[in-house]
Amino acid sequence: MKENNVFIQYIEENLKYTRKQIYGNHTKYFLDEKIFCIIYTGNEKHLILKANGKFNHELRKEFPDTVLPSYAINGYHWNMIFTNRDLPDNILFKLIDTSYNEVIGNMTKRQKGLYQYIINSINSKK
Repeated sequence: MKENNVFIQYIEENLKYTRKQIYGNHTKYFLDEKIFCIIYTGNEKHLILKANGKFNHELRKEFPDTVLPSYAINGYHWNMIFTNRDLPDNILFKLIDTSYNEVIGNMTKRQKGLYQYIINSINSKK
């Protein structure tokens, strides 16, 4: 069984997020005030990630036991992806990147500017 710590490490080492929140078994990663990934480390380990609706439809058709709509957020745009099933890690990493880019792509110009300001502030403190 895959451990979701691999995905937490991937995000924290490779992506520029503005904050994270931990609620029990859930770790949420944000860009400004928008979530791009939720990692659940309980019994049924899974990720909740955003992608284009048409892509989601194809992905769910290809992996019906692994990729399900995430109705907790929006079942058309968000997937619940079980990490202990049949998707290889390299595809899961690409799906994390897709979610990250999808959230940035849907930000307004003002939100993108604020996000960049926050990231620059974080980087200047390192």
